[in-house]
Amino acid sequence: MRTTVTFEGRLAADPELTITPGGKNIVEFTVAVNERRQIDGQWQDGDTTWHRVKAFRKLGENIIESLTQGDLVIVHGTITTDTWTDKETQQKRSAQKIIADLVGPSLRAHTTTITTPHTPAEIHPAPASI
Repeated sequence: MRTTVTFEGRLAADPELTITPGGKNIVEFTVAVNERRQIDGQWQDGDTTWHRVKAFRKLGENIIESLTQGDLVIVHGTITTDTWTDKETQQKRSAQKIIADLVGPSLRAHTTTITTPHTPAEIHPAPASI
């Protein structure tokens, strides 16, 4: 069973690109989600939750090309848990990450222009002539 989440937050730093030995792109970034509450008519910041996010292939490429530190983004993805053994203490460690299915700028804070790397004719070719 997959646990999916959707959240909005700000990029804590520019996304980082790693290329595997097999030539595949992995993009990782951290999103800070600030809880805001209204108390006695005043908005107050609550706790900040930090989410580590991974994206692959074309989604990762588009993130690197489009988003930078401070951007307000919406992320939809699957929660996973990475586990490892600490090299110094030999203790088991774990951390949750989000494997992104969708990432985009939040239009609550931004305007954007959508660009496509293909021309409309390549996406929807004209019918063949008779």
